[in-house]
Amino acid sequence: MSVGQELLAVPFPEMVQRLGVGIATAQLQLDLVSLRIARLMAGYDEDADEEKEGDGAKSKTYLVKFGDGQEYSLL
Repeated sequence: MSVGQELLAVPFPEMVQRLGVGIATAQLQLDLVSLRIARLMAGYDEDADEEKEGDGAKSKTYLVKFGDGQEYSLL
């Protein structure tokens, strides 16, 4: 059986549903990567959801230091 014949054998609604779910799953992964990049640019480390020493403060390790001693996020 050729690929074309196999595609014709698949019910159209099922094929559209699977395609839609595949696209949505890929978009979710892209969104999660975008969020991670934004958090890094804001100065939060990869494990920023974990509290350091129980004080509720988030660890900021990705800050840019300037000559005046100030530290800033990339955002």
